[in-house]
Amino acid sequence: MYVAPIGSLPEEKCGILLKNVLGSNVMIVSSERTIHNVRYVGVSDSYSDASDLKKAYTQARDRRMEAFLQNMSVVDEDLPEIPEMLLQSAQKYTDKKSISARVQLMGTDRAKDLKKEWDGFFIAAIRGQIPASDFLDSIEFFITEFTGTFREEVPVELKNVMEIDCLDIYREKFMSFILERQSEFMLKNDSDNTSSKMQEAIKYIKENYSTDLNMAVVSNHISMNYSLFSTEFKNFTGTNFVTYVKDLRMAEAKELLANTDLKVNEISAQVGYDNEKHFMKSFKSYVGVSPTEYRKNASALR
Repeated sequence: MYVAPIGSLPEEKCGILLKNVLGSNVMIVSSERTIHNVRYVGVSDSYSDASDLKKAYTQARDRRMEAFLQNMSVVDEDLPEIPEMLLQSAQKYTDKKSISARVQLMGTDRAKDLKKEWDGFFIAAIRGQIPASDFLDSIEFFITEFTGTFREEVPVELKNVMEIDCLDIYREKFMSFILERQSEFMLKNDSDNTSSKMQEAIKYIKENYSTDLNMAVVSNHISMNYSLFSTEFKNFTGTNFVTYVKDLRMAEAKELLANTDLKVNEISAQVGYDNEKHFMKSFKSYVGVSPTEYRKNASALR
């Protein structure tokens, strides 16, 4: 009996073919027949009694799993046992706490550590230090942890492990997935962090625009590089820093001119100008009339 990947079929019909049996194709053949051009298969011993069919299938399936893990074209006998010491040394890769920790690494900027840890897992599997059942259990637990942590589904091809020809192919797909997702999570985290910093910057500006405020002061307050802050602030607000602050100051100046009896020089100081003439010039350029004219116009509309 042969157990082979779903996509792998013999070129000629040489026995009874059962398609997609628990993720594999199963071929029942006579002991003297050989199937050509089928790779990564497990082959059972020869049996003559129908009562041994289940035993043959189990044996072929287990050897198919070994062919998968060892990237071997055909496994038709039991492979040598791995020393217990080597099996124990690899248990750190299949421990649930260890797998959970590797899932958590996907939400950090430690891509090198993430790759190193999963490389260790796959290398141990290829060396036979991780039994097939433990390998499958580890992948299943990873999928559960990933889905629960990030609220996202894992691609179907990574869930159906034994539908992949061999470990090399599966490893490539798996590593590509986790590293791409890690990178995407980092970009999202950076974006969220930047948004949070911009909100903090705006809050600080609104609370301090009446002081001698400049971009260096604000970028230092939120611990962001000066040039980066300039770019991100414009992206976030749609305007540059100087214009944003001026808009705030002029809006407050108009409010004070229209609704208080404060002198122009007092309003100038209250909205962040230490020079009255500079304020008057800026106001007229911004509004179109002088502060005094604006106050008269506002008073006439009451």
